[in-house]
Amino acid sequence: MIQVGMFSTPPPPIPQGKPPPPPMGGGGAQFQPLSFKPFKAPDGEFDGKRLRKSVMRKTVDYNCSVVNMLECRVWQRDERDRSCLQADVCYASEMLPPPAYPMNPINAVVSKFVRTSTNKAKVKEESEVAVGLWFTWPPAKEPSCATWPPVSRLVVEMMKREWPQQWPGLLDELHALSKRGPTQTELVLFVFLRIAEDVATLQNLESNQRRRDLYQAMTANMESMFGFFLSLLEENYKLYEATMKAQNLQPAQQHCRVVLMTLTVYVEWVSVQHIFADDGKLLKSLCFLLSEDNLKMEAAECLLQIVSRKGKLDERRPLILLFGKAPMSTIFAAADRAVMGP
Repeated sequence: MIQVGMFSTPPPPIPQGKPPPPPMGGGGAQFQPLSFKPFKAPDGEFDGKRLRKSVMRKTVDYNCSVVNMLECRVWQRDERDRSCLQADVCYASEMLPPPAYPMNPINAVVSKFVRTSTNKAKVKEESEVAVGLWFTWPPAKEPSCATWPPVSRLVVEMMKREWPQQWPGLLDELHALSKRGPTQTELVLFVFLRIAEDVATLQNLESNQRRRDLYQAMTANMESMFGFFLSLLEENYKLYEATMKAQNLQPAQQHCRVVLMTLTVYVEWVSVQHIFADDGKLLKSLCFLLSEDNLKMEAAECLLQIVSRKGKLDERRPLILLFGKAPMSTIFAAADRAVMGP
């Protein structure tokens, strides 16, 4: 029985202090399952500290998994309401982080690493080895054409990290590499094609500062690069004409096609002074190639990108060259051949 004067006396005051915090006990974790024990982060090894080491590190992206876990905590009572995932890649997006599976750890198996980083010194060494390998490749043993795009992509990824600050002589090395043989020439063209796509067309670099650095470096060297493209186009077209009777058109024809594909990517954004240099040599060459059945599609696509450019009237005025007698005759002849047939 409760007495009347039991609660009449107030509690004694606490001298020069604050009231103690309420006891947590079991009441502080009322929205967590009893079996939930967060993992402690290791003291001597964490992702930010490993940046100083010359080792490969792989980081797993947990953003989607953590969001799913927070959403599931709204309605799930405990681990009894969590369903087991099927061993299929389609269910990877529903995966939760490992602390969410205290009773079923098999669902916490990582299916894919999404990011890989290396030390810069190691990237520099690997880039020199890759380019040096193609310098020393024997001409008598040509590699398969299936290896050109992957190797060019590898060199481009190295360029994104090292050029031009840490690799100033890259363009000279690529120009020297293109003289080693037809395979090396096509590799260099693919490198120029991919780097232009990533920097200017797709703009898929994560760092805007790196993209600006690469863009400025390409713009500063655009005169030599365009001269390199036009010289390759002229050289391989002469070889294409010389081997036409010998029925051995594949190497020269393939080089001409890759040069035209590379030029198509560049003419979208480079300065017009490079396109109309040497009295419109590029435009005249493209109009002339419209008469070649094996090269007319690539030449027409490159020409379309040039005439589709937007800009000031002074920048587009050199396009009047296309309305000359010789260019218009080749364009009309190519159109008639496309409609009427050869």
